[in-house]
Amino acid sequence: MKMNRVAATVRASRGIVLPLSLVMLVMVTLLAVVAIRGVTTEERIAANLRSSSVGFEMAELALRHCEEIVWNGADPTGTIRLDEVKYVESPPLGMRWDPPSAANANWADPVRSLTPTNVPMGVAAPRCMIEEALGDSGGYTVRFARGTRPTMYIVTARGFGDNSTTNFPATVQSQLRPNPIAP
Repeated sequence: MKMNRVAATVRASRGIVLPLSLVMLVMVTLLAVVAIRGVTTEERIAANLRSSSVGFEMAELALRHCEEIVWNGADPTGTIRLDEVKYVESPPLGMRWDPPSAANANWADPVRSLTPTNVPMGVAAPRCMIEEALGDSGGYTVRFARGTRPTMYIVTARGFGDNSTTNFPATVQSQLRPNPIAP
């Protein structure tokens, strides 16, 4: 009698082990997929943060270089002088106007670009632009008369991160009011 009860219990429980183990396997697989997806997302975020900080550092490097040009009248290597800066005319009164540094076309070859030795491999060279401006009420007017000295310089610099798909452009800008340079 005892043998029959044991045999009946074994026969009744034979079919439950396989479905239960398959359900457990699916649950463990889903947990692993979610964990791996979270890790790859964190890696992408970390890579983007690194790339944007590289772009910001390169923009700061270019900004310091162009500020040096403004303060000294020429860059330390003597290859560009402040009076060689390209001037942009102000628009007629009442027209909406974006500063020259806002247009991507103005960042072409005539703009000063740096070739520092410590730029990471694959990063575009940082660039800077110096705009001479006369201070007015709140905004600024870019001068177009070469005979006068500006009261303010607007220095804009762009640096790029090391991400090959987006390059993470970073833009920094400063306004300087240096002493006039002797003609």
